[in-house]
Amino acid sequence: MSAHDEFSALSIDGDSGVPKHVQLETLVEGLIRSARVAPNERIPSENELCQSLGLSRSTVRKALDSLERKGLICKRQGQGTFACEAASAQDQVSGRVGETVSARGTASAFAPSRGKGLIGLLVPSMENEIYPLIVRGVEEVADAHGWSVFIGNTYANLDRESSLIEQMLEREVDGLIIEPTQALLDRPGNGNFQRLQNWGKPCVLIDND
Repeated sequence: MSAHDEFSALSIDGDSGVPKHVQLETLVEGLIRSARVAPNERIPSENELCQSLGLSRSTVRKALDSLERKGLICKRQGQGTFACEAASAQDQVSGRVGETVSARGTASAFAPSRGKGLIGLLVPSMENEIYPLIVRGVEEVADAHGWSVFIGNTYANLDRESSLIEQMLEREVDGLIIEPTQALLDRPGNGNFQRLQNWGKPCVLIDND
């Protein structure tokens, strides 16, 4: 889909306790980080976002200003606002993680430059609206402590999950946060659990019981 189509599919929950500008920022960040909006692709203007999402100009501006400060979007005089090249270039910092781009052109993972430490985060899919919020929460806490977050999409596929776990361990992440696939939970004796148990570093399983 084009950037226009991706943005047309966005929706803001007016009954949510999350501020609308935070919801918009998180949704747009998810589109850019997952490469569903390609680098240098134009994104809708403030007016277009206001009209399509029913938001005030100040709400949209807050979200876009924050995304610009993060280096995820950039404004070009007389041309509009575009997704930044740097948003996807991070995939190349330490080489591509597994299959970086799927058949749909969706980035599977990205690795920020390493600072004080590196935390791995594995989620089933950035396409589900809950996961950008989880990623944002993890990143905010990590940033506050000078840590980077290394994110991968497992697509709830056990083989892919195994591969990403292995690659994250090879890159010496200092800890791992993972929502395991249901298949992994059904087979607690499999290699993934054993590998994490023997790893000797912090590992947190989230969401699934």
